[in-house]
Amino acid sequence: MPSRSLSVCWQGPRNPLSLNSRPPPPPASEHRTVRVAWPDQPGLTEVDENGVYSGYTFEYLEQIAQFTGWDYEFVHVEGDINTQLVTFLGMLETGDVDIVGAMSYSDALAQLYDYAINPYGTAHTSLLASDDNYDITDVNIYQQRKLRVAFLGSSTKSTAAVQAFCDMNGIELEHVECGSADEQVEAVLSGRADVLTGVDISPEKGMHVVASLTPNPFYFATTKGNQDIVSSLNEAIVQIEKSDPTFGTELYEKHFNSSQKSQGLSKDLRAFVAQSDTVRVGYLAGAAPIQDFDDVTGEPTGASKTALDFIATYTGLSIEYVPIPSPDDWSATIKQYDLDVIVGIARDAEFARTYRLSLSTPYLSSYQCLVVRDGADASDLDGQRLAVSKGAVGREAAADNVLIFETIEDCIKAVSAGDADYTYAEGFTSSYLINTGNLNNVTSLVNADVSNDLCFAFSPDADSLLLRAFNEAIREMPAGTVSDSVYREILQDEQITVAQFAEAYAKEIAIGGVLVIIVVALTALYVWSRSKALATTRAEKERLEAIAEQDGLTGLLGVGALRERAHELAARKEIGGFVVIDIDDFKDINDTYGHKAGDEALCMLARTLEEAFRENDAISRFGGDEFAVCLKGPLSKEALKQLCETLVERVRTSSIAQGRPFTVSVGAFRSTEGDEGYLDLYDCADKAMYEAKRSGKGRFAIA
Repeated sequence: MPSRSLSVCWQGPRNPLSLNSRPPPPPASEHRTVRVAWPDQPGLTEVDENGVYSGYTFEYLEQIAQFTGWDYEFVHVEGDINTQLVTFLGMLETGDVDIVGAMSYSDALAQLYDYAINPYGTAHTSLLASDDNYDITDVNIYQQRKLRVAFLGSSTKSTAAVQAFCDMNGIELEHVECGSADEQVEAVLSGRADVLTGVDISPEKGMHVVASLTPNPFYFATTKGNQDIVSSLNEAIVQIEKSDPTFGTELYEKHFNSSQKSQGLSKDLRAFVAQSDTVRVGYLAGAAPIQDFDDVTGEPTGASKTALDFIATYTGLSIEYVPIPSPDDWSATIKQYDLDVIVGIARDAEFARTYRLSLSTPYLSSYQCLVVRDGADASDLDGQRLAVSKGAVGREAAADNVLIFETIEDCIKAVSAGDADYTYAEGFTSSYLINTGNLNNVTSLVNADVSNDLCFAFSPDADSLLLRAFNEAIREMPAGTVSDSVYREILQDEQITVAQFAEAYAKEIAIGGVLVIIVVALTALYVWSRSKALATTRAEKERLEAIAEQDGLTGLLGVGALRERAHELAARKEIGGFVVIDIDDFKDINDTYGHKAGDEALCMLARTLEEAFRENDAISRFGGDEFAVCLKGPLSKEALKQLCETLVERVRTSSIAQGRPFTVSVGAFRSTEGDEGYLDLYDCADKAMYEAKRSGKGRFAIA
């Protein structure tokens, strides 16, 4: 009887080929209709109540049609999945269908059917844990001392794979043998087993993958002797792999990535945090808007602090900010200041290896800029003087013509003053310092080929659990949290008054002896010298403020403005609830109809949200295809349910009327106190949204 490894899922047509690589459509005479077996396999071969086909196999077949010109007839049969698969294999043998997808290869089956030479995807024997189990994760499973595994029957292949996994990681394996897939699930849910064996492309409902073991490629198969079909499949699959090598990987991530949506730290991390001392974090100055210190209060500022604030809230860790100078030797600085973590370190494996540091997942993705004096030839830097900050000195230290300065701000000022010819800087920082410092004689050139992702660096003596806690928090940080903070920092332009200007030049005024005349003259000079810089800065601010406050495409609030509205409502205890909305399979719209159609779908959804919710509700686009609404209260549970039902139905009918049907998954949380924190509101609604997706999409769930 066929195993569960035969199933795969796909969701919507896709054409990732560029115009240059797209094959010309075959002549009409070459078009043929291919009959494809279509079992009910979530993620692989699906069809909804409106007759819309989707799934991994469907998308791959659509891509094959770009090269073959095939049309498809999808054939359905009655029965449960095993009955359907057995029926289709019989129909394939007799030629009543032309293709069955997601077939495992075996020599015995190859006697009955012809296979495409190359697979079109790969499934994996996997270990799966309950969605409600937060103590075994895809990270800490390798550190378990003992693992109770629910096996389906006595499969030697899966048993050997699990045994090898446990042996490699020093884990004691306890077998829990089950007679059916339902019994496996029951064993895990009842606590008799920790995990069960299964296949990543068809996980049991309520389970998610915590470890992938042996790969199992799957193929298209056709009737024995149907050489025309096999040859066309072989050629098309090779062409797809050549023109878009990541196509299969992207489909897998889209349809089969069943990783758990975290609801907090795992048990071992909670225990670590409970006994952990205050984390000493080294914080460098002179890199605004990423990180700096307030000149008046001395408090840390910048996007890095925003990230650390979230990490502290999410994990419960206590964080102490330790101001440090740009070091000549990072190891000595770590020891001198007794640091656990250093903030704002570029992701550089060689740097980390040199100082034996461990780098976190990046918390801010940026780019590198080359900063040169106006008129300099940026294409020929040989013999030019390179300004490098102490903290960034690495391989450049041994090069000729290297000048070392205290901070990156000092480096840029040195280029402006002519004391150096060029420097490299993180993109946000270079733009900020050039604009706010009125450095009109330097140019910042973006090097898009060199990323400058920023990480936290952990000292050699730091506990590995601390790194894990930071990484988990970064992974769960809402989209836009750090980048929005960058915009906020840039927008904080202190206005220098005439009085402050005169005070700064008190000595010059006193020497002149004619106070009023000098003040007037200096005021005129101030206005003249600042006008150009302020005009440039204000234009940039207006652009950034628009980004932070309003979504440019839909006109809805930006994530920063939504957060502020939520804080305002919470301060008045007027929060009624929070809703997160995500378009199902949005990538399909872009890939099938083009990005213009994708933008139109986003705008249509924005207008639908405005119609479904009230004027005093704060409606935001988070970015991509995710939206959120903070509802003003009070709000009954029934009213919230009605809002969600109405929204889901309106989107469905409006998108059908637009000619490009799609659905949304909606997650909602009803406030009971009226003053819940923004992150808590988002987290609860976001988890409910993912629950709606797991339940079949095009629906809602209320936390």
